[in-house]
Amino acid sequence: MLGGRLVRTALLLMGGLLAASQADNQATTNFNFQFDEERTAASSFGYKEGDGTWVINSGKGLVVTVTQGSCDITSMLWNDAELQISKKKTHINSGLGKVTSTIESLKDSTIRINCKTKGLEHTYLFRPEENAIYMGTYHTAEMALGELRFLARLDRKPLKNGMSAAATIDGMSAIEAHDVYADSKDVTASKFYSGIPFIEDKVHGVTGDAGGVFFVMSDNAYEKSVGGPFFRDINNQCTEANELTFYMFSDHTRTEEYRYGFHGPFALVFTDGSTPTASDVDFDFFQDLTDLTGFVTEADRGTWTGGIVDKNGVLGNTSVVVGFSNADAQYWVSVDSTTEPFTSPAMIAGSYNATIYRNQLPVSSEPITIKTGATQGEAQSLTVTHELVAKPVWRIGEWDGTPDGFLNADKIHTMHPSDSRMEAWTPLNFTVGTDKDSVFPMVMFRAVNDPITINFALTAEQAGADRTLKVGIPLSQNNGRCSVTVNAFSAKVPTSSSVKTRGVTRGVTVGNYVFYEYAIPKTAFIEGANKIVMSIVSGNEDSLGKWLSASVVFDALELVLVSATLLLTSGFLISTHAATSFGYTSSGGSWVISSGEGLTVTMDQDTCDITSMLWNDMELQYSAKNTHVNSGLGSVTSSLKTLDDSTIRVICKTTGLEQTYLFRPNENAIYMGTYHTTDLDLAELRFLARLDRTALNNGMSSASEIDGMSAIESTDVYADDEDITASKFYSSIQFIDDKVHGVTGDAGGVYFIMSDYAYEASVGGPFFRDINNQCTTANELTFYMFSDHTRTENYRYGFHGPYALVFTNGTTPSTSDVDFDLFQDLGLTGFVTEDKRGTLTGTITDDTDVLGSSNVIVGFSNDDVQYWVSMDSGASTFTSPLMRAGRYNTTIYKEQLAVSSDSVLITAGATKTQTLDVTYELASSPIWRIGEWDGTPTGFLNAANIHTMHPSDSRMSTWESLTFTPGTDDDSAFPMAMFRAVNDPITLSFTLTSDQAADDRTLKIGLTLAQSSGRCSVSVNSDWTADVPSSVAVKTRGVTRGVTLGNYKLYEYAIPSSTLVTGTNSIELSIASGSTDPDEKWLSASVVFDALELV
Repeated sequence: MLGGRLVRTALLLMGGLLAASQADNQATTNFNFQFDEERTAASSFGYKEGDGTWVINSGKGLVVTVTQGSCDITSMLWNDAELQISKKKTHINSGLGKVTSTIESLKDSTIRINCKTKGLEHTYLFRPEENAIYMGTYHTAEMALGELRFLARLDRKPLKNGMSAAATIDGMSAIEAHDVYADSKDVTASKFYSGIPFIEDKVHGVTGDAGGVFFVMSDNAYEKSVGGPFFRDINNQCTEANELTFYMFSDHTRTEEYRYGFHGPFALVFTDGSTPTASDVDFDFFQDLTDLTGFVTEADRGTWTGGIVDKNGVLGNTSVVVGFSNADAQYWVSVDSTTEPFTSPAMIAGSYNATIYRNQLPVSSEPITIKTGATQGEAQSLTVTHELVAKPVWRIGEWDGTPDGFLNADKIHTMHPSDSRMEAWTPLNFTVGTDKDSVFPMVMFRAVNDPITINFALTAEQAGADRTLKVGIPLSQNNGRCSVTVNAFSAKVPTSSSVKTRGVTRGVTVGNYVFYEYAIPKTAFIEGANKIVMSIVSGNEDSLGKWLSASVVFDALELVLVSATLLLTSGFLISTHAATSFGYTSSGGSWVISSGEGLTVTMDQDTCDITSMLWNDMELQYSAKNTHVNSGLGSVTSSLKTLDDSTIRVICKTTGLEQTYLFRPNENAIYMGTYHTTDLDLAELRFLARLDRTALNNGMSSASEIDGMSAIESTDVYADDEDITASKFYSSIQFIDDKVHGVTGDAGGVYFIMSDYAYEASVGGPFFRDINNQCTTANELTFYMFSDHTRTENYRYGFHGPYALVFTNGTTPSTSDVDFDLFQDLGLTGFVTEDKRGTLTGTITDDTDVLGSSNVIVGFSNDDVQYWVSMDSGASTFTSPLMRAGRYNTTIYKEQLAVSSDSVLITAGATKTQTLDVTYELASSPIWRIGEWDGTPTGFLNAANIHTMHPSDSRMSTWESLTFTPGTDDDSAFPMAMFRAVNDPITLSFTLTSDQAADDRTLKIGLTLAQSSGRCSVSVNSDWTADVPSSVAVKTRGVTRGVTLGNYKLYEYAIPSSTLVTGTNSIELSIASGSTDPDEKWLSASVVFDALELV
C-alpha cells in the first residue's frame, strides 16, 4: 500500500477508481456553496443546507443528500445519474428514526456529519475530490439490536448487476422464510448466498451502466463484529432495489455474544465500474479524529510478533490463519510461512486467545497479552497442540474444519440444498477404500438423507482392540447430532452444540465446531465386514420443512485406537490445567466434585451451600460467605447420584423449594434448576455466587463497583466525592438481552448462561431487568429469578431454569456453548420437557405501518409462564419459543410499546398458525409531538444515562424546570423524568392557528413508569385545569434504580376549545400525588415519559 497522506492525489487519479470519469484536475476548494447555486457534477467540494437536508458535493462527480432528522441518505447522484432508489433510503439497518445530527467542516476540509440516538452514533465523512462516503458506527448495549448493518438501496436502472446470480431473485418465489427463492426450474437464490468469509471480504460491490458502488473495509472494520475470520453474512440482494450491505453483526448463525464499540472505518466508494482494492482507499485520516466516539487510534494499540511451532507437521501445506479474540474485539492474520515470524494487526490492548487454524480447523489456542503502543521485541511462539492420527484404520475427508471435498460442498455457499444443480441427496451406503470421498454428503438432514451407512473391513488384529470413531462437525442445526450403531452395538448419544438459527440452508458451514468421539468396545467388531450406521438425533421436531430438519455438516470422520479425551473442542469449557479425573468424593460432611478439566467444587451436604470453587488451582469462592440460593436455604435434605450418562446430580430439598446441581464430564460448568412453590413465601429468588475479588476483581462494569463510595440512597446506591454513582441495580440487563453475564479477573471468568426457558417462570416480561452484579468486599454475581424490585405482576411458581454457572479462561461464552438438552431426560420436579410444549407460527399485519423500522418483539404470557421472540428486521412472520401448553395473551411491542393484544391456545406437540393484527392507532398529523411512541424515554434528556447511574450523578445533564416549545426545541432538551421535588413544573409553549384553536383537543401523555403515586396534573393557559387521573405507580423505587419500565399508562386529557386561543398557548405539567415526599428529593413523586402529543 502507498504510505501516508502524500499519496492521496495519486490514488484518486488511478484507474478511475475514486475520481469521476469526466473530472478535470482543478484545484480543490473547500467552502459551503449557497442554496440557489446549480448542483452539477462540476461543482466544487462543499455542502449546502436547506429544507431539512444537507447536500454534499465531492467536487468530482458525487453529490449526496442526507436528511438531517434521520441521517437517511435520500439521493446519491453519480456523474448526474441518480443511484438511490426513490421508494426507500440508504441508512443504518432500516433507518434510525429520529436522531440528533450535526455537520461541520474540519481543519483538513473534511466534512463530518454526526448522527446520534440512544446507544448508537453514526458518522459520515466526505473528503475533497474523493468519491467515497467514509463511515464509522459506534454502538453500545443501550440499543438492543438483533443485527447492525449499513444498507445502501440502489436503483437497478443505473446499477443492474448484483454481485452474482446467486443473490438475484428476479422472477423467483420464496421457498424458505422470506429470504430464499427458487424459479420454476428449482434454481435458487438468496441474499445469504452473497456472503464472503470476513477474512476475504475486503471489497464487495455492484455495477451497471452508471459505474460501480463498492464497500471497502479498513483493516479494523471487523474488529467489533462476531464470528471470527470465516464468518460470512449478507452482502447483496437484487430485488426491486440493488441492495448492497455491510453487516457489522447479526444473529445469522451466530456463535458468539455481540461485541460493542466502534465498527469501522469503512467506506462506500463510487467508481467508473472497475473494482477498487482495499489499498485504493486511505483511512489514515481517522487517526486525527480524536473526538470520534469509540475509535481507537494506532497509538493506543499494540501488535504481537510470533512464530508457529508445529513439531508433528499438522499444518502441512494447508492455508494457515491465526486468530485473536476476546469479548471485546477480534482480529486475524494469514500466515504465509510457518517457519518465519509473523505480526498481528494493530490490536486494542488486552488479553486475547490466539488460535491457529489449519484451513478452518482450530489446532491450537493459548492466551497472549497486547499492551498499548508496544510490540514484542523478540518473537514468541504459538504451539500446535492438535494431534493428527498418523495411521487411522480409515479416514473419510480431510481434517480442515470444512466439508470441502464432500458431495455438494462446492455448491453449498451459493445455492440452497434443494437446488436442481445439486447432486441428489439420498441415504448412502459408503464403502471405505472403494468409494471416493466426493460421494459422501457434506451434510446429513434427518428428513432427507438419513441414514448414512459406512461399510469397512477389519483384520483380526484390528477387530481385537477398542476403537474410537471420531466425527468432526463444523455446524449443526435444530439440535442435531449423530447416533452411531456399530454392527449390533449402539454408542452413547452425545449432546448437541447447534446454533440457534438456520445455517446450511443459508450457505453457511461454520458454527460451533465439535469433535465427537464415540467409544466402541472391541466386542462390537468382527473380523471381516463391519458396518457403522449414522443417523440424526434431536429432541426437536422437524416442523419447518425437510431442509430445516435436524442436520449436521461433516468435516471428516475416522476410526482410530481409543483416545482418552477429546483432543480439541470449540469449548471455552476446556481448561489448560492438568486436572484430576471427573468424579466426586465425600469428606467431612461435604461433597467434592471435579470436572476433570480444572474445576473442583465443594458443597456442604447439610445446606447445599458451595463453600469452595477451585479453578485451575485458584480459589474463586469468597471466604467470608458462601454461594447459594438467596442467602442460603438453611438445613436441607440432600442427595447425590451418578446418572447413567455419568452426570453427577445433587438434589437439595426444603419446604417449598428444590434446587438441582448437575456436573458433566470434562465440562467446567455447574448446571442448575430451581423449583419453587407457594409453600415457601419469598420476596425474591436468586442464585448468588460470592466470588473472591483477589482472583476475580472486575465487575460487569464500573456502574456496579462501589469501592471508596458512600451510600446516598437506602444502602444500595452509592456515590464518590465527585458525585459519580454506582449500584448493584445498574448492572441490570433486560431479560430479552440477558443471555450471558459474568465477571472476570486474573483467574479467568465466571458467567451465568441462560437456557431458552430460564425466564419462563420469572415476572415482568421481556424488558424487565434486575440485579446481576455488585462489587463490594466480594464480587457478587447473581441470577435473579424474581424479586419485588419495580414488580408489575404477581409471582409465578414452578421450575426456574435451566441455567448454568460457567468457568472460562476469561473469554465470554455464548449461549450455544452450553447444551441444556440433558435436562430433557432427567425427570426433574416441575421441569416441562419439549414433547409437552408447542409453538406458534404467526404473521403480523400492520396496515397503517405503526411498526415502521422499529424493533418488534412478540410476547406471550399467562399466570404461569412468559415467553418472547424478537423478529428479524423487516420480517412479518415469526415462530415462538417452545411453550408449555395453555392459553396465552399475545402482545406485539413496537420497541417496548404494546401495540396489539390477542390470545392463542398452545397445544403440546403442535404448531399453531395465527395472524396477529396491530391495533394501535398512531395519530398521523398531531398538532405537535414530543418524543417517539415506543414505550421508552429514548431521546429525552438523560435517558441515555439513566440505566447506569443515579439521577443525581454529576455526569447527568441538569434537571430543572423548563419551558419547552414543541417544533422548535429539540426533544433531547425535554427531561425523561419529572420529579416533584426537583424539576416540576414543565411548561409547554405552542402556537395554534384559528382553525386549530376552534376545536376541542386531547393531550396524550404516555408514562412508562410512575413512582410514589405520581401522575401529571395539566393546566392550560393558566385558567383551565384538567381532572387529575388516578396513578398506576409501582410500589417500590424505580427510576433511581435505573429502571424506566413499570405499569405503562396512556393518559388522555380532554381540552375544550373554549380554553384555547389563536396564537400562543401554554400547558403546565406538574406532579400530582397523595403521598408525602420523603427528605430524599429523588424519591419524590415522579413520572417517566414515553411521548406527548396534542391531537
